[in-house]
Amino acid sequence: PPEVIDALLVKINLAIKHVRKGLNRQAVNALEQFQHKTELFVRKGQLLQAEGERFITAAEDIIAELSAPR
Repeated sequence: PPEVIDALLVKINLAIKHVRKGLNRQAVNALEQFQHKTELFVRKGQLLQAEGERFITAAEDIIAELSAPR
């Protein structure tokens, strides 16, 4: 549904904005919010379980990369 896509894109776009500014911790926070929203939409039946799992796994991978020591 469009409202699900819009809500998730807000968090993704916020994370991208933070990464571009070098604000990795804030980007991680936005991605964690993305994960929570994804879980909520799956629980409410607005997003398929398989889609939600793919989104959460992708966010986890990005969080790990952003959190890695430089």
